[in-house]
Amino acid sequence: MHELKFSGQLVHHLLLRQIQSHNKSEMWFTVGGKTFQFSIEEFCLITGLECGHDPPLEVKEKRDGCGSFRSSMLNGEVRFNNKTLEAIFKSASSDSDEDMVKLALLYFLETVLFGKDQKVFIRAHNVEFLEDLDTFNKYPWAESVMKQL
Repeated sequence: MHELKFSGQLVHHLLLRQIQSHNKSEMWFTVGGKTFQFSIEEFCLITGLECGHDPPLEVKEKRDGCGSFRSSMLNGEVRFNNKTLEAIFKSASSDSDEDMVKLALLYFLETVLFGKDQKVFIRAHNVEFLEDLDTFNKYPWAESVMKQL
């Protein structure tokens, strides 16, 4: 398969063909006389994100005694915005590959998937998930992303 490139014109033309929908969790389009929908299921298929409702937060304690991700990579900050996260991400260094991966995941989640403005504060809930990468990776982020739209 050839490398795919984003086409803003294609997205613009598709959005021009959007028809009214009463359901906020899906979009309907008419193209070539045919009507089709774009819903959470299609979003999950395209992005590869997990679908489903938000499960209750269950954070496991870090067992190696090295402290939490928040204290080691975020200077213990509880309330910070995307601008601060970007500065931390750009200047980060750590002996822990796991902490660097966690920081990259948080940065990707907040700036790419959620596409938040730099002034918007990061939800503590999203940072807490990083204490356990298995929980973070299994979390149905697609539902959270769709709520942001």
